[in-house]
Amino acid sequence: MHGVRVMLTRAPASGSDAADQLRALGAEVMHVPLIRIGTPPDERALSDAAARTDVDWIAFASVHGVEAFARCCESPRTVAAKFAAVGPATARAIGAAFGRAADLVPESHTGGDLGASLAQTMRPGERVLLVQALEARPEAFEALAGAGCAV
Repeated sequence: MHGVRVMLTRAPASGSDAADQLRALGAEVMHVPLIRIGTPPDERALSDAAARTDVDWIAFASVHGVEAFARCCESPRTVAAKFAAVGPATARAIGAAFGRAADLVPESHTGGDLGASLAQTMRPGERVLLVQALEARPEAFEALAGAGCAV
């Protein structure tokens, strides 16, 4: 891969593993972030969501969602709900923030796969809190709601 330039469009903190792996292969890595990670416009809504105790599952669509949600939890390690993670990095963030492993990580790491896998796993009457960016694609929500899950 020598002489290859790669542009990473993620926020720099999000792409650090990929950048390191690409550099190890000899690529020149340029960070050109196309998204900005920031606080939600209504932090009270996130705090209210973190205080909920009436959900059986909390599904995280990103590492950033895990970190923001955990910051709003009064005591993250006592959250009783089961956790679903969109992928391995998000599952690692759950472990770091909540002190236990994710209960579900789909084989393919997209929002739609997260929603579909969780919908297949949930039992009738269970409720899920979906934590994702405001501008996130709707696939996770659509898969869950389309399967009749309470989201």
